[in-house]
Amino acid sequence: MGAPVVMTAVWALSGSPHARRPARGAGRFVLEVLWVAGAAALAASGRPRWAAVLAGACLVNAALRRLWKQ
Repeated sequence: MGAPVVMTAVWALSGSPHARRPARGAGRFVLEVLWVAGAAALAASGRPRWAAVLAGACLVNAALRRLWKQ
């Protein structure tokens, strides 16, 4: 239960577009890898549909960030 809470806090503090100190470069890369690892953990725990939803959201987010040059 703690992992989603920690990830939400990290996202709010450094991953969100409105974060006070947004992650850039390697920090941003690590943050995105953690999201993908979360999708893999969901799949490994027997929740393939939720894993697919999270992975899809990660892909859409990455595509929109590049499109909007964020």
